[in-house]
Amino acid sequence: QAAPASGFYPGDTLLTLEQGSAELAFTDTSQNAVSYLWDFGDGQTSGESNPVHTYTDAGSYAVTQWVFGAGGCSSAAIGRVEVQWPVAVAEAGEEALEVRVFPNPTQGEVVWSFSGPLPTEVIWRLYDLTGRLQAEEAIPPGRQTWAYSLQHLPKGMYYWVCLSPSGKYRSGSVFKY
Repeated sequence: QAAPASGFYPGDTLLTLEQGSAELAFTDTSQNAVSYLWDFGDGQTSGESNPVHTYTDAGSYAVTQWVFGAGGCSSAAIGRVEVQWPVAVAEAGEEALEVRVFPNPTQGEVVWSFSGPLPTEVIWRLYDLTGRLQAEEAIPPGRQTWAYSLQHLPKGMYYWVCLSPSGKYRSGSVFKY
């Protein structure tokens, strides 16, 4: 009997929590499997072949799929799910501006798109996973989009922060592959 070979899609992905939760459908791409065990990295599991899972907290989750063959052999595949809150930049007394970041993941340039013109200058910072500052830029008031190229940086996860003069901030992550 052929040994099972695990696999699933999406392997690595980024989700945004809308209305407090984010749902992700996993598609099994394994071969020769007769049973399944999924660990979604948040304490929840499933025995389905193509499960749908709902994340309710922001964070980084290691998703593991174990597949078992008819002869008792097993195989495992691991993927990462990054879940983030919707991002907003707000000044005291002003409405929050929603921020979209795309494409994410990226191979190069990333665009930050604000739902309206920035009311004040915003300081944007980019950090690597060790917390080391990789870039800092001032985004002038009135801008609705702003782009930055990650091409000079190594592949991996980066965290960004937008700071207003009053100290209010929003943050998120971007993945370069």
